[in-house]
Amino acid sequence: MIYTPYKSVPVNNKQRDAYEILYDGFKASVAAHATEFDTTNIGFVAHSFGAGAVPYVSNKLMTIDNWGGNGAFLYLMSPWYPCVISSVELARYPKSTNLLIQIFDDDRINDPRIARAIYDLIGIPVSNKKCMTLFSDSIPGFTLHADHDIPCKTPEQITIYHKNALFRTFDLLSSLTFYQDSIARMHLFPSADTTNVTLAYWKFGHAVRPALLSNNVPVTYPQKSYVNFWDHLINPFNEFNTNFNRPVPIFFRTRVTLKNYWYTWTNGHDKEPVKKDTSFMRPENGFGSDGRWFTKASKIPNPRVRTRSVKIFEPKGIDTLAPVIFLSHSILTPGVKNHMGLINHLVSKGTIVIYVNSVAIELELPFRGRYDILMSGFREATDLLKYKIDTTRIGFIGHGFSAGAIPAIAHDYIVRKNWGSNGSFLFLSSPWFMYYMNSNKLNSFPDNCRMIVQVYENEKTNDWKIGADIFDKISLPYENKNFIILASDKNGKNRLKANTRTFCSRIGARGSRTINALDYYGIYRLVDALSAVSFYNDSTAECVALRFGSPEQRYMGTWRDGTPIRELISTDMPENFLKKKRYFWSWNSGFNDRKDSVEYVDRPENSAKKKPVCK
Repeated sequence: MIYTPYKSVPVNNKQRDAYEILYDGFKASVAAHATEFDTTNIGFVAHSFGAGAVPYVSNKLMTIDNWGGNGAFLYLMSPWYPCVISSVELARYPKSTNLLIQIFDDDRINDPRIARAIYDLIGIPVSNKKCMTLFSDSIPGFTLHADHDIPCKTPEQITIYHKNALFRTFDLLSSLTFYQDSIARMHLFPSADTTNVTLAYWKFGHAVRPALLSNNVPVTYPQKSYVNFWDHLINPFNEFNTNFNRPVPIFFRTRVTLKNYWYTWTNGHDKEPVKKDTSFMRPENGFGSDGRWFTKASKIPNPRVRTRSVKIFEPKGIDTLAPVIFLSHSILTPGVKNHMGLINHLVSKGTIVIYVNSVAIELELPFRGRYDILMSGFREATDLLKYKIDTTRIGFIGHGFSAGAIPAIAHDYIVRKNWGSNGSFLFLSSPWFMYYMNSNKLNSFPDNCRMIVQVYENEKTNDWKIGADIFDKISLPYENKNFIILASDKNGKNRLKANTRTFCSRIGARGSRTINALDYYGIYRLVDALSAVSFYNDSTAECVALRFGSPEQRYMGTWRDGTPIRELISTDMPENFLKKKRYFWSWNSGFNDRKDSVEYVDRPENSAKKKPVCK
């Protein structure tokens, strides 16, 4: 191994000096130990600025000095801008080289668009290159961070995650390159476009969130999330270098650069002044924590009710197809402000949210016309967004009346239109009565659909039997659905009351927010995990969203003094938890079409089989 120190100078026209120091250092080291080095087998391992330098330095060593004749590999972690080398030179790069680019999901330093440019422009065939994305993960009390500094650890800081994510990757690359190890090729360059790679296991026995091996470099967050963003003045490949074949004025490029740096250092996810609830510890990363995307809002008329606009919320600056989530409200909370906390959170994770207000004056009862309002609003929005949304990954979230309507609406998209082929989910909060769903429709949902039905301990509005009926009758595999009860709790003067208004996460006109631990841990965290397991088959997310009995799922955070908040209850047998009490909308209401014809519990004999518990 040769380690050559150099002075990295991130200033235009100064990178060549640093690159030449690297080149000369490698040459001098080999010359001093000529009998000890086999320069026909070489590899380059680099991080950040060094990873941006490697394409130029390695290309020069292989083409001018004829190194790597028997094998060469590049292992680039979170690369900085590849300066000095041109796109033409990258296209002519030796094709026998093996390339692995590694990016870190919580890296806020180097924009992965830089890695994507290297990956796309370099002349190495797809069969010899892959991108590996590492993700952070956590359990109560411990976190593994996949950030920019993950390669920069002392021996005392090394964990099994580092060994399997970094050291093992190097071992596989060198074995494949130097010894043509077929097993190493199978692990590192599988034929599939995307592959999940298990790297480690928690003490409970379930896997740490797997890494993603893919044939492209995924870009998840906007440029404002990074210190070294793609449109920076230093980047030799950025799109601002030309404008109709003329250089963009320097003052414009400078303004863009300064503006992005200012956003990077001064802005978090939430730009509005927010009154934060400090009584509990908010999730800092993983499921339930806020992502990096800012929200771009727009509205369009609903063809069915012109006085009610359809609201569209997109991640600002996203340049890839995004999963779409359909969201609607209960009868008593139609205003979009009642749900802006949840909407901003969903968008921050990189999803497009469509919100339809179904309130209207109706002659037809009970509220059946609102199904048409919801359907027409969602359809109008998806027609407009057809080039922005990933229709193979869709989710439906409803509360109260809309939760009862979601099965019919989801059936139209998932079964009739065949959307959600790569994953779909339903999150039903305190559902009201369900219409337009017969047994044939209830039995036609695909097995890859997931569902959570959620009710609240102090619920007085909608009978739990309604949710239990929907849970039982939608024919999904029992390992793909869960019935969850959120519990109330108190700590000193602080109160958490789990009732029908828990689902509302209102942001007021002045930024005041009524968001607490029930929102972050009982709703946001579950929705994040449900979407991750539905869209990407994330095994860690499955433990949080669908594996009742696991400590990861029941965990509701802690109060500020460290006292655990009451855990949620999760089951696939909701009839064991139904309470005999008065509800405003009871199961025996005249509005309930199913009260006589369908029992709310009608299980086959083998339905009570318990799902495996994460240990």
